[in-house]
Amino acid sequence: GAEGMDKMKNIMTSLRENPPKEIAGMKVEKVYDYLTSEATSLVDGSVEKLTLPKSNVLSYALPGGNGAVIRPSGTEPKIKIYVTAVGKDRAASQALTDKISADMKGFVGVE
Repeated sequence: GAEGMDKMKNIMTSLRENPPKEIAGMKVEKVYDYLTSEATSLVDGSVEKLTLPKSNVLSYALPGGNGAVIRPSGTEPKIKIYVTAVGKDRAASQALTDKISADMKGFVGVE
């Protein structure tokens, strides 16, 4: 209900104000915030304008084409996490997916 929706809002606000610097042992290179329409480099601090429609979505670019996207559900009190993992084979990609997922769940308070 309303309590769950408030919790999601607070999680997203916290991630906006304090973006993770590292996920699964990899430094976050860039944070894309589709609500503010800004992409911020954590490498050099530069900011670029995003031209896609505004949406309550955060995306974290990691080295090697890896990344994570997080957004609240629009219909229920859930946070959705999407992971991109690149490995030398399926097993390596799955292991990396598991590590990224575990860190992202930790950021939103889910074990």
